[in-house]
Amino acid sequence: MRTKQQLEKHKEVSGSSGNKSELERYIAEYIEPDSDDFDILMWWKVNEPRFPILAEMVRDVLVIPISSVASECAFIIGGRVLDPLGVH
Repeated sequence: MRTKQQLEKHKEVSGSSGNKSELERYIAEYIEPDSDDFDILMWWKVNEPRFPILAEMVRDVLVIPISSVASECAFIIGGRVLDPLGVH
């Protein structure tokens, strides 16, 4: 909620200049209403032509798994050490 307020304040302060960067145009966009059925992947698919650089960055961020299972698994496996005599 705080982020939305900051975006609104930024919009008011920045005003409208004719030569805005892609990021500035994105920030100035209408904020989608909160909804349980909002599909962020579809939104970026539809709006990628308008924000190609941001869309590429978003793809990098959205592919990061939102789970700690992989890191927990690595720590559990880390206790098993292989040496020439076997597992210890």
